[in-house]
Amino acid sequence: MRVEPLISKHLYLIKKVTLQNIGTFYLSPEVVINDDPEKEVVLPENAITFEFDKNAKPDDALIEYIMQQTKKIKPLAASDLESYTMLSVQFLNIGKPLEIKGIGYLQKNQSGQYEFTQGDSIDNKLTDLSVHSEHTEESGSPNFSTPAKIKSKNKWILPFSLIILTFGVMIYLYMHYSNNNNETEPVVTDTTEIKKDTIPATINDSANIIKDSLITSSANTSGFSVVVKEYNSKTDAEKALKKFTGFGHNLTLQTTDSLSYKLIMSFNNPISDTSRILDSLKRNFGEVKILR
Repeated sequence: MRVEPLISKHLYLIKKVTLQNIGTFYLSPEVVINDDPEKEVVLPENAITFEFDKNAKPDDALIEYIMQQTKKIKPLAASDLESYTMLSVQFLNIGKPLEIKGIGYLQKNQSGQYEFTQGDSIDNKLTDLSVHSEHTEESGSPNFSTPAKIKSKNKWILPFSLIILTFGVMIYLYMHYSNNNNETEPVVTDTTEIKKDTIPATINDSANIIKDSLITSSANTSGFSVVVKEYNSKTDAEKALKKFTGFGHNLTLQTTDSLSYKLIMSFNNPISDTSRILDSLKRNFGEVKILR
């Protein structure tokens, strides 16, 4: 289960949630969450407020809630939440808005603080606040009193370990036998010929290594562009460009004919950052692709 929807659910449940190194969100006590997922909850103005705090500590209550919902032990639940907040901070630091579904948007301003824009409504898919935890006691802490299931899932570990150990012994015996044969049958070589051939080979190898390093470095420093939206109508494309630009996105409109209009976002980041940035963009725009 992803961490993001649990953040929104926890806010709906106790009216407060804190994200490490980001800040705290508050939900007005006057906002009532409907049990009926078919009925939309429209958020009044200032229903959700945000308090920026770059030194915010982990939210223990949120970690406990993640444990209940995912049935994970505390270190794993805390690690999942930490990974989410670290990626969120990196995304904000490259100047892109961060959407938290069911809550709103965060964006870093010129002074380095995070500004919050509230969403219009609560996500109906997130309004089920019930906790389904078969392995929790009345206190809400994880219950590890049923290890039988865990044991059944790990039956493969012992035979797999024995197979690995067997292969390891076979490889050791083979190497040991080969080394003994090499020691009993010494080979006389012409050291003059070896010295003669080694020097130019070393120089050539070094040159190839430097050449390959330069090629790799050049490839890793080149920028790239991503198609975040594509439209068949110029009017629709211009409306979308105006909308997303208003959110702070740096987009350009590109077309090669009158049939396809693409919204392009360019990056000067290394190619190695492509996967991380694509994952971040998908959270705001849905399916995206590299511009070929």
